[in-house]
Amino acid sequence: MFAVPALAADLAAPGPEPVTQLPAYAQYNWSGPYVGIQAGYGWGKSTGGSPLLGSRKLDPKGPFGGLHAGYNYQFPGGFLLGVEADANLAGLRGDGGVLSSGGAALPGTYGNSSMDWNASIRARAGYGIDRFLPYITGGVAFGGYKFDPVYGVAGRQPFSDTLTGWTIGGGLEYGFTDNITGRIEYRYTDYGSMSTGIKNVAPLENSRTDLKTNDVHVGVSYKF
Repeated sequence: MFAVPALAADLAAPGPEPVTQLPAYAQYNWSGPYVGIQAGYGWGKSTGGSPLLGSRKLDPKGPFGGLHAGYNYQFPGGFLLGVEADANLAGLRGDGGVLSSGGAALPGTYGNSSMDWNASIRARAGYGIDRFLPYITGGVAFGGYKFDPVYGVAGRQPFSDTLTGWTIGGGLEYGFTDNITGRIEYRYTDYGSMSTGIKNVAPLENSRTDLKTNDVHVGVSYKF
């Protein structure tokens, strides 16, 4: 008789099975400093010469490559703000041929141009969609530009300067791992213009050139 309650207790229905908790999904984190390398191709529009002695479209184009570094801060929800700087060695070259448009050009006038380096300091704004980061960027741009015209009997009149202008563009970045990301980016840059006097033949005349470029580049970054 005393054993019946004990047996009934042993036959009681078991309690509910414990619920297994799945681990929470971790959203990709874009915040933090990073450094990287990049390479690409640029093409530009440039006019060089003078109103009196003639001018010509130079339109330099060529490859470039260099380094970039920056810092991102991602807000809750995905919105991101950052700052980035880059510097590149460039091989953009433009051959204008005979300087003939816009003036009574002297016989034997021609010119060419070259950009040997460029750099920028920019803000970035984007929205992180897990490992994808579409973004826009813009800021101040710098470039070392050289114009090398020959004005007939006035001879060769090369001059160069560091141009300062503005740049704007956008791109898409992808996080391959927690530390390695890759990107593709397009930028338009207006570097402004530079000018200098022409010696010997036209001392009051200025030789002038300007530069606007488009470039597409790819890059890889290490995120700390």
